[in-house]
Amino acid sequence: MKKTTITRKGQVVIPAEIRKRHNIQPGQKFSVHDLGEEIRLIPVKALSIEEARGWLKTEKQVSKLLAEARNLEEEHAARLRSL
Repeated sequence: MKKTTITRKGQVVIPAEIRKRHNIQPGQKFSVHDLGEEIRLIPVKALSIEEARGWLKTEKQVSKLLAEARNLEEEHAARLRSL
């Protein structure tokens, strides 16, 4: 386990070893999850142009796509809580 300190501005330094292992670059976005006894920082993956190409071509309604995305996010959060 690595330790770090929070600055007066609320900033947290992620140790270099962990940044390298997870390929965390300056400006990387994270989602912050408050799980009661712990706080988790989850890197937000940006889609490349190739991955996003054709993404909006769908026969599904936007509301169904959003519902599916929310379900996936809830499943992911549940898996993280079980760790």
